[in-house]
Amino acid sequence: GSGSGASTQEDAVQTRMYLAMVALDDKEYEDAQEHIDVARETIAPVLSAMLDEHYNRAYQYMVTVQQLAELEEILRFKEKEKEIKSLHTQPVAKDMIANNKRRLQAKWRKRLHYWVPRDVSVWQQLLQVRSIVLPPVEDEDNWIQLAGLCRRSKRLTLCKNTLARLNATTDNINGLNGSLNGLINGSGSSQAEETLTRNVRLDSDPLLRGESPKGYPSGLKSGIA
Repeated sequence: GSGSGASTQEDAVQTRMYLAMVALDDKEYEDAQEHIDVARETIAPVLSAMLDEHYNRAYQYMVTVQQLAELEEILRFKEKEKEIKSLHTQPVAKDMIANNKRRLQAKWRKRLHYWVPRDVSVWQQLLQVRSIVLPPVEDEDNWIQLAGLCRRSKRLTLCKNTLARLNATTDNINGLNGSLNGLINGSGSSQAEETLTRNVRLDSDPLLRGESPKGYPSGLKSGIA
């Protein structure tokens, strides 16, 4: 029926998004654009039909449209990065690229906090796409907030996996179990949350560990769930 057709199209869109992310990681920008375009063409008619009938499913498609838009923003950023490197000396290029990244990050932060609902799966999908250019350790506040959303919805395994993306050590994550359990059982939630956040910040902030904040790998191919 129509549900089966929509599901097949949804799979096709997700496949194209994955291929676009891989192409971006491989600096194959024309391929990335093609995958984004095909995904957008596939999703448009489905989204129009869904808006009238199934709001929840239409909502997921709208999140996918947002992911595609951000993939395209990443593509433009990468193309500009390549152009800057070809036109300028290394120190000048580095500063210009860093400024472009800060502007992109500021735009994404506003979008996440003013438009995107505080929903675990939506945040997870968007932050995963953004991690192509913003590894979790460079976007720490948002990933910590995602961990908090996971915790409040009692998705503890996902919470711990999210914290692990911030380079928190296994010992530290295990040490946070008491705080997590306290939150789930409703005891001392504000103190537990404060402890959780403080511990993760201290352990995940490279500056506090005395390390250089440069040169994080994106971990794209290993990070896609």
